[in-house]
Amino acid sequence: MILSTFTGTCVTFIWSLFHDGYLQFDFGMLVGLFIVRWISIAFFANLLVYWIVNLLEKSKLLKTNR
Repeated sequence: MILSTFTGTCVTFIWSLFHDGYLQFDFGMLVGLFIVRWISIAFFANLLVYWIVNLLEKSKLLKTNR
């Protein structure tokens, strides 16, 4: 999950560098934007999905082969 979070952060951040004009910001601001994006992607793409899957398993809406 850490690798997918890092990859997603890098790809979307590089896109924003050119598309959204992040190149005009200084280095400290870019580091801050990168860290906030990393935390956001980690929460929404990993942690939130993990919690939802656990809730679905507890409610027995998912079939598992365990």
